[in-house]
Amino acid sequence: MESGWKFPEQQALAQQAEAMLQIGDDHESVLRFLRNGGLSKIDSMRVLSQATGIPLLKARDIVQSSQAWR
Repeated sequence: MESGWKFPEQQALAQQAEAMLQIGDDHESVLRFLRNGGLSKIDSMRVLSQATGIPLLKARDIVQSSQAWR
């Protein structure tokens, strides 16, 4: 996953989210983890897009319809 996060904590959260997806955790679990870790909705979209390879607009739809961000 590319770097570019403002803080090392954000990079660590992004790396953990990618690992969670690789072992089979669902999007909802990952988004809950990112939100609880303090990432914004936009940063969560970015992580999801980068970690899965899906377009940013699709990641936006997933994040906005998730239980984690209601």
